[in-house]
Amino acid sequence: MNARLLPRSPIDALLAGFVLWFGSNASDFLFLARGTKPLYSYVAVIAFAVFYAVAQGASGHSLAMLGARGTRRFATWLLLYVLYGVLIFLESSQSKVALQALITLAEMVVLGMAFSTLMVHPQRLRMLAAVFLLLALFDTGMNVLDFIHPRFSKVPGRAAGLYINPNEAGYALALVMLCGIDSVAARLRWLFVLVCGVGVLVTFSRSAWIMWGVTVVWLGWRGRAHNAKWKLAVMTVSTVVGFGLLLALFSGELGALLAGTPLARYFDPNTLARMGVGDSSLSGHSAAARTDLIWYSLQEAAQTPLFGRGSGYVYEWALPVGPHDMYLRFLVEGGVFGLAFYLVLMTLLWRATSGLQRMLVLQIIIASFFSHNLLESPVIIIAVTFMLARQALQRREIVEVQEAGLVQAGVAG
Repeated sequence: MNARLLPRSPIDALLAGFVLWFGSNASDFLFLARGTKPLYSYVAVIAFAVFYAVAQGASGHSLAMLGARGTRRFATWLLLYVLYGVLIFLESSQSKVALQALITLAEMVVLGMAFSTLMVHPQRLRMLAAVFLLLALFDTGMNVLDFIHPRFSKVPGRAAGLYINPNEAGYALALVMLCGIDSVAARLRWLFVLVCGVGVLVTFSRSAWIMWGVTVVWLGWRGRAHNAKWKLAVMTVSTVVGFGLLLALFSGELGALLAGTPLARYFDPNTLARMGVGDSSLSGHSAAARTDLIWYSLQEAAQTPLFGRGSGYVYEWALPVGPHDMYLRFLVEGGVFGLAFYLVLMTLLWRATSGLQRMLVLQIIIASFFSHNLLESPVIIIAVTFMLARQALQRREIVEVQEAGLVQAGVAG
């Protein structure tokens, strides 16, 4: 690995360790396996961030990045998110479930602030891209291992690695892959994406497949080939490959092909159905249940449309599962006000980013249609924080180049 991508100080090494720890979901896995509370990990990284801020402070570069408009607006949203959590808690049943939802919300906000403090450093961000690369490969390996020798996933036939939940494992890998892709040599990026695609595939999370497929398309469109014809060819191939693979997955063609190989012994009726074998990939019990959840969520939201049912309601309503949708969760728990609050976050992130960072936002927007607990996942918080810090770094570098150009022009004049 390039020396500039390696940790250069104990601060860098500890930050890399925390990203790997939370990004692999080791903290939650230990809680489920051993009863070790994730709170201990949160306290450790928060204490580390406070020590760093007090003992070393931040450089001029870091302060400029932390003060960038997008980062500042996200920090403001996080602080308002705490206030939002308190308000909807007052509207809730105020049970243990509702209180735990408020506590989790506060933990994620403080975690985001802590990582923001630690990440706003140019060299550290480049090092973290390499850490995300290692994390993506680790998560891929764990998913493949869990698929071949099931031992972690709570859903038979679907790999999850240390995430236990296959959907969360698929989302995390798709996001981590994007965070680390710039640290991969240009000639190896397609190979890296395809390898991670195997890790996403074995989770059999259809929404994660979509996230990965969209990334494949975007990767081709992002190409920097100087020859216009070559760039058009790469864009066309990536679009065909991305959408072609998704079509093969959802139509059942890939499933039928794999069903005739030695890999067939690892499939069960659920995983085959998810690949469209025997019926449409979008049909079956899971798809029907999602439809029922949408209608039930809308009915619940209609009863208290303005301010919602309160925090944690989707964990204690009549159904055994949540709505599997961030937009519906904010609508049910916070009413129209809550839904608008989440849409403001998506808008802020979209407007504050460009290029690779905007692709990360698109991934979160897509995942929000299929998961109701994205903001309860440390890896999501870390990915968003990293994305905004890197966007601020890029804009700072552009400003510095422009300022240097003006100085040179002034000297020449």
